Amino acid sequence: FSRIGLWAFDLAITQITQENVIEENRGIVSSVQTASYQAFFLCIQVLGIVFSDPVDFRYLILFSVGVVSFASGLYCFWWR
Repeated sequence: FSRIGLWAFDLAITQITQENVIEENRGIVSSVQTASYQAFFLCIQVLGIVFSDPVDFRYLILFSVGVVSFASGLYCFWWR
């Protein structure tokens, strides 16, 4: 059931992009979005390799919470 929220969020991002980005710039915005996602995905994968001991799992959790909080802050700043 956790994927339902992810899919809904993805649809919301797609709708926001289509409504708020000029048609000529949508490709650029989507490319930057995809590139940043891939960079953070690579980062979490590398951290998973570095902190592979189950005792160190808390560091991965803290990193994930930090990145999501940072993204939420950026979105709130953008929304104002």
